[in-house]
Order: sequence, then C-alpha cells, then structure tokens
Amino acid sequence: MSGLELAAFGTLWFVLALLATLVFILYRQVEKAYGASTELQNVGLQPGVEAPDVEVVTQDGTRLLRFPAPGEFAFLAFLTTSCEACVKLVRELRSGEPLPGPVIGLITGEDRGEFSGADDGGFHPLWVAHPADIIRDYGIGTTPYIYVVRGRTVLGSRSVETQAGLRELLREADQFEATRSDRDRQAQGTISAPP
Repeated sequence: MSGLELAAFGTLWFVLALLATLVFILYRQVEKAYGASTELQNVGLQPGVEAPDVEVVTQDGTRLLRFPAPGEFAFLAFLTTSCEACVKLVRELRSGEPLPGPVIGLITGEDRGEFSGADDGGFHPLWVAHPADIIRDYGIGTTPYIYVVRGRTVLGSRSVETQAGLRELLREADQFEATRSDRDRQAQGTISAPP
C-alpha cells in the first residue's frame, strides 16, 4: 500500500468514527427530548396553584366553567369519549357510592352516548370548547385525569380509573391541605415549628 492509499484509508476510518459519534449524540438528544416531553405531559398542575379557566359548550353557546365557590370542594375529571377507562369511570361514578364533592366531567370527543345525559347531582358532564388549550393549560397527557380543587385551588391530580382511585386522590389532597395549613400557621407564628 502506498502512502497516499494509507492516508485515504485512515481518513475514511476517521470520518466513519466521527459519523458514528454524531449519530450517538443525536440519539441521546432525541431520547432526552422525548423523555422530557413525556414527563411534562404527565405532570399536570402542582398542588397549591390556581386552576386556569375552562371554556365549555352549553346549549346557549360557550361560557367559562363556574368553579366551586371558595372553600367548596370538587373533582375536575378530564375525559375523552374514545377512552374505555373513561367510559368505565363514568359508569362507576353514576352507579357507585356518592363522593364528598361533585365530579365535573370535562369531556372531549365526538360520541356523546355514555357521557351525555342529565346532570345527576354527583356527575356533571360538560363538553370542552377548546381541547388543545385544556391539554396545554392543565398538562393533560392521558385520560382519565382528575384534579381535586377547593374553589379554584388545585389540591392534587393524577390519572385515576376507578372510584377507589378518586378516594385515594382525595386522601392525598387532604394531606396536602393539612401540610399547607400547618405551613401557613407557622408562617403566621400561630404554631411552633417541629423540633
């Protein structure tokens, strides 16, 4: 092999190694971006923040969702009509034991069969006017996704598929409220900090 051929051969291997390194770096960046995107989609609003406005469709057009009064408690259930777990949850809510607050069903999709019907006192079905805004504002990555709110304040959220799951989420929300109340009283000086 001549010196020129040897140099060309070495350069070729160098270029191949460089390309392999670039492909590896690109793969890692795509993997990071996908992981971050998935993580953001499933985070939702953090407890303690104010829930954003939701525009819902009514017989008279669209209007903003009327949140519970300050101090009143409710579940915001984000549901899609194509989701089997959502259909199962709605059936369970309508036939199961009453919850300690109303469930406001914020529904997207075309088929309104399982989700339509009169407000039965415990489950209030409402159709979302702008689903893309809700997905962005509330961080909905999967359905059914439930928020526990007192007034407009978020107390907890996660994906829940059963009434038992709603009750567990309620216990977590109660723990958040108790912890927040203790922090508020400590900040005001009405209770002492633990040793």
